[in-house]
Amino acid sequence: YLGTASRFRIYSLTGIDFTSDMAVDDFSVLDNGTDASVQSIDNPASGCDLGTVDVEVTLFNGSCAAAPAFDVTLEVDGSVIVTDTYPAGLPALGTASHTFTVPVSFITPSTSIITAWTSVAADGNPFNDTASIAVTSSTPPVVNTGFDPNYCIGTATYFPDPIVPGGT
Repeated sequence: YLGTASRFRIYSLTGIDFTSDMAVDDFSVLDNGTDASVQSIDNPASGCDLGTVDVEVTLFNGSCAAAPAFDVTLEVDGSVIVTDTYPAGLPALGTASHTFTVPVSFITPSTSIITAWTSVAADGNPFNDTASIAVTSSTPPVVNTGFDPNYCIGTATYFPDPIVPGGT
């Protein structure tokens, strides 16, 4: 709200107990400089057979001016995968989606910790730069439907059985 007039109202209660006591000693409104952060990790989510996926995050600019270009880093299980540069222009108090340029493989069933953070010169609040999530990639369940797995539904065609030479 840089360059605009702002009004602040401070309410108080009068009375005889502790809920009515109030004092305002110092009051300041400060711009904390550039404050770009990773607000959330939006993709991937846990699931079955994830394969290789793009990691998407939401970035937030918590300052009163557009953010300059800054780095956004992706780490999986403690290993840095990629550092991308987000271009200048993320508006004041604005959000933007960012997809990392290197996809991540979740082929092996496991739980992985995904962490993403911003690196901004003269960051006004370095304590809000990072977001992390746990993503579990599971093996799809095997469901016995009662159908012969070598039968193609709707075509009355049997596929050759890989165990029996020539199939049935």
